[in-house]
Amino acid sequence: MTTDNLILTGPQGVGITSLCLGLSAAKDELDTPLDLVSKRFYWLDVDALFASGDMKQINEGFNRALKTVTRSANTVLIIDDMRDFIDGAQAHGVRNVVNALMRAARRSKDLQLIVECRDTDLPEVLKCHSSMHEFFVIKEVREPRTEFMDAIVAGICRTLEVHHGVPPRPRRAPPPSSSPRATTRRHSTARSPSAPSS
Repeated sequence: MTTDNLILTGPQGVGITSLCLGLSAAKDELDTPLDLVSKRFYWLDVDALFASGDMKQINEGFNRALKTVTRSANTVLIIDDMRDFIDGAQAHGVRNVVNALMRAARRSKDLQLIVECRDTDLPEVLKCHSSMHEFFVIKEVREPRTEFMDAIVAGICRTLEVHHGVPPRPRRAPPPSSSPRATTRRHSTARSPSAPSS
């Protein structure tokens, strides 16, 4: 992992949040690179940040969060929906929290930001601050190809089998596709007076 800040973007449901959770969980694996093992992961709870609706409480809460993550070295702050963060800041009149986040990204060499957003929200996220292009690298996350998905599922099955001591059931072949009956309608040009017009 580099110290570059990342925007992870992709279609909804592609697994961006799972990818970030996997990075944190990978710290416990024996073959994980040392630079990832040394990272401390924090998630910003955007809903809790804006829950009070009070500008002063929001600012104080965000400043406390920034102090926490910038206090120690090799810290990663993950914002799991940057569009929600931006919208919440605008809705509550605390646009300055976006500026404070960007200042922290600029000043702290030990802080890495990973922000997640749907591909449809990327233009709005990039417009939220003039330095987004300067301080963030955009990484598009796509669905894995079928052969990778098969390997992932096989690995999960092995893990579950070891953990539970029960082998998974073999995958059933899909039923043969029966061709749907072609239904034809005879259309008449004559219409009865009670028939609805289309």
